[in-house]
Amino acid sequence: MNLKTTSLGLVLVLFALIACKKKKAPDPVPAPPASVPAATPQASAAVPAAASSPAPAGTRAAAPAVDERGIPPIPAGRSKPPTVAEWSAAAEVNTQGANSQAQDCYMKVVREWIRVHCDGDIKSVSDKDGLPKSNADYFESIKPSKDADFVFRLEKGRTMKMRIHRDGNRASLFINWPASKDRPVHIALSQIKE
Repeated sequence: MNLKTTSLGLVLVLFALIACKKKKAPDPVPAPPASVPAATPQASAAVPAAASSPAPAGTRAAAPAVDERGIPPIPAGRSKPPTVAEWSAAAEVNTQGANSQAQDCYMKVVREWIRVHCDGDIKSVSDKDGLPKSNADYFESIKPSKDADFVFRLEKGRTMKMRIHRDGNRASLFINWPASKDRPVHIALSQIKE
């Protein structure tokens, strides 16, 4: 047997495997849990996008199961920042009571990443505590008189805080992820009048 015959045989086997996979019926897609709130389809150029290929046509990823506070599971390990499409599809998260939530702001969690977005005239950001410092784990974009985006990696065993000062009020972020838990217990963005 020569090299051409062996190569031709391998190519034929690969084509047969591909043909078998194409004939297979797609797996049924489970419905998302009723407790998942509708996503807000907003995207900003400030949100880092990972270079990833889209899912194959005809397939959809199942929505992750959220806990009673609306917090999705956080996988172990580190991943690239989510794509704009992933942020758009993610549900909003805020464990702060509905009457105390920061207005004109939202938060979303994708894998171990969180995005905090606030509209309005952002004057400053203060009291950053426990947030990642590197450009690989923390990104921010503040557009004066328009909005601000903060994207950073959540970390088990860490408490994170910051204040976003806007004209007339501020948003106060508090995230608490005890080392003994599989996901944060608080991802809260409250409004405080100034």
